[in-house]
Amino acid sequence: MNARRPRQPWELPDSAVTSPDVWLKRRKLLVAMGVGLVSAGAVSWAVRSRSQTPVMSRPVILPPAYALTPHPAFRDAGRALTDESLVLSYNNFTEFSPNKDDVRTLARSWRIDPYGLVIDGLVERPGTIGLEQVEALGLEERIYRFRCVEAWSMTVPWGGVPLAALLKHVGVKSNATHVAFSS
Repeated sequence: MNARRPRQPWELPDSAVTSPDVWLKRRKLLVAMGVGLVSAGAVSWAVRSRSQTPVMSRPVILPPAYALTPHPAFRDAGRALTDESLVLSYNNFTEFSPNKDDVRTLARSWRIDPYGLVIDGLVERPGTIGLEQVEALGLEERIYRFRCVEAWSMTVPWGGVPLAALLKHVGVKSNATHVAFSS
């Protein structure tokens, strides 16, 4: 007596079951894809490691010294400063080159003069101000820990004009709720 049990609602009919030839090929494909992804990851890691290695064979040209006033609330970021050779050789200005090592050399001839900052919107004094006018608002130094979405971080001295000083200079109106920058 050959009794056949009734098919359960969750069971597939025999016609809907994938043949072993097909699923074995899928497994081979998945293995090949996995090997490909691991290989691509290894190449990406190697390129990234190379591109983040500082190239100290090229001389570093520093900007002119500015008289920066240390801000007392930002004298310590809670960790040691990043080594200067890393800071001076690392950048993400892909406008010059996708290779982080080349940008430092390629950007040397780039000049920011004439510089113009256009101020408009809900301010009392709209117009364009030059770099010297911005710097005259008071340069200060702050120690910051910069964290990037690309998984790097550096603790460095930042020198510049506080946003609050610029906003005070242009006279932001009381009904303004946002500040937007475009470059």
